[in-house]
Amino acid sequence: MESVSPADGETDVPLFVQVKLKFNQPLNTDDAETRFTLTGPGGEVNGGITWEDGDATLVFTPYAMLQAEESYTVRMTAGTVNAAGDAMLTEDFVSTFTTGTGSTEGAPTVTACDPNALSGNVPVDTAVEITFSEEMDETSAEEAFSLVETGETAPVDGTFSWDAESKVMTFRPDSPLAYGSWYTVVVTNEAASAAGVRMAAPYMNTFFTQQDPSAPPTVQFVYPIDGLTGVPVTTNVSVRFSTEMDHTATEAAFSLSPTGGGRVSGTFLWSGSTMLFKPDDPLIAETQFTITIGTGAKSAAGVALEEEYTSTFTTGKVEDSHFPLPTLGTETASVLDGAPDATLWQITASAATLIDGEDYNVTDSRWAPSGGRIAYRKYTQKSEAGVRSGYELYLWSGGTPEKLSSDGAEAGLYAWNTTGDRLAFFEKFSGTWYLTATLMAGGAEDVDSGTSEPYDLFWRDATHLVYRMGSTLKEWDAATKTVTTLAADASGKLRISPSRGKVLYISSSTARLTVFDLANGAATGLNAVPMFDYYAFAGEDAVGYAAVESFIPFALKVVLAACDGSSSRTLAGGLSAVDCRITEGCGSPDGSYFVFFTLSASLDETYRAHIVRTS
Repeated sequence: MESVSPADGETDVPLFVQVKLKFNQPLNTDDAETRFTLTGPGGEVNGGITWEDGDATLVFTPYAMLQAEESYTVRMTAGTVNAAGDAMLTEDFVSTFTTGTGSTEGAPTVTACDPNALSGNVPVDTAVEITFSEEMDETSAEEAFSLVETGETAPVDGTFSWDAESKVMTFRPDSPLAYGSWYTVVVTNEAASAAGVRMAAPYMNTFFTQQDPSAPPTVQFVYPIDGLTGVPVTTNVSVRFSTEMDHTATEAAFSLSPTGGGRVSGTFLWSGSTMLFKPDDPLIAETQFTITIGTGAKSAAGVALEEEYTSTFTTGKVEDSHFPLPTLGTETASVLDGAPDATLWQITASAATLIDGEDYNVTDSRWAPSGGRIAYRKYTQKSEAGVRSGYELYLWSGGTPEKLSSDGAEAGLYAWNTTGDRLAFFEKFSGTWYLTATLMAGGAEDVDSGTSEPYDLFWRDATHLVYRMGSTLKEWDAATKTVTTLAADASGKLRISPSRGKVLYISSSTARLTVFDLANGAATGLNAVPMFDYYAFAGEDAVGYAAVESFIPFALKVVLAACDGSSSRTLAGGLSAVDCRITEGCGSPDGSYFVFFTLSASLDETYRAHIVRTS
């Protein structure tokens, strides 16, 4: 045995830690894995084992964070053999360490990464730039860093460089990355600041490299998809290619034609390798259209499409050419055709009537639960780059829409209470956010104000409004007109339980998931560090989340944990960063099923749902 990490007797060890045993020669890995244990106050710790240094270093990654301020024992039993089968340990190897408080005060974090998360078409000669929040111990940060191609086990070799403040670390691979491959960037919490404080949790990021420019381009995704019917007459055509394209040649090779001949005129817009075709006029209703991309289409490197692409779709009736949104009404519904550049309509059994959005500027709408009223936003400005601003909030009750937001203010989040007689909304004016509750019976109530950005807003019943400004989670009681601070460390996406009685968020002080019971005002910190914002309730009593399973090769897993922190178990493992997407509503209301999503192999931005029975 050459070394052990954490070292024997080490204290203040991070709660999210890897245990490493380094030997002077390769081991028989199957034998060694049966002889290793990590035990703590709750008994043996569950985790995964990977190997480094040609099977000479055992790396154990716990499946969950360790408990704070507790003693842990690392043990490798006697009889461990090397790769040749010769005995190496004649007696048990034992080492102990003690965890710290779990506080993130002073702990460095990764504030930026280039390439950024889930970016595509990244050049194969790219360097990876990591920006930290603090001045770093360069050696520890470099040792904690790895860049691994999906499907490979060995990290990419390369060299490091730093800025003068030791906050920006640049890793430059020794050779170009592979074309068309996923790569995962990992910085484990072994990285420490110059003051010696380790990161509280690891950082992970995944990106996809460009396709080989010498290879012929391919069509990866087209919308409307082939064979689709009932397509809105105001639809645009979107085409995603495998690589950057020659815009002029590709536009000339594209055509959209109705049955019977002719060619639809329109304008083209580009975003990376995606081309958008916007017809000048609405399409003919109840007609089949053919999308054709000829071999004249070329990549930016001048390589032509190998074979012509064709697909068809059929438009619907004019009154059917809208995307319906949920409503509790029986005959009246709101619809947006092509949000966020959309129109808002009233649909009855006999007619379709435009409510607003003649300039195609309606972005979203929400029906009052009681029906009969709808709140919606629209923007008044749009830059050449497509950035929308000047948002205004309106209320429609059957007549002329009424503007609710103030003149000159930027309308933000809005939400109806459960009975539909109050509408709460944020608006920003002169750098300050104001939260107001408008009564449908008339009048308005000032709720709160502040300069912190609002991130979440919902009613848990008719009179209790829950919202987050910055990292502060608050609740307003409409009956008493009082605001109560629930938590000051809320971060990440706020998830709401089926009964609306609990919320789930990431604690900014511990980097762990926290369940807050709104009824009794109690917060329960879970021993769970989620990756990204991939977490959701699974019924009232459990949550599902994505967590690290191993670092090399990098893999994630989906974990189900009890809301009271009493238990947890793995639902699925061996997943890549793009294969365990979890969003709001992924758990069934009764908690019997949980869903996670995987990105399709064709990288066409479509996801496949995986449904797991939890009991």
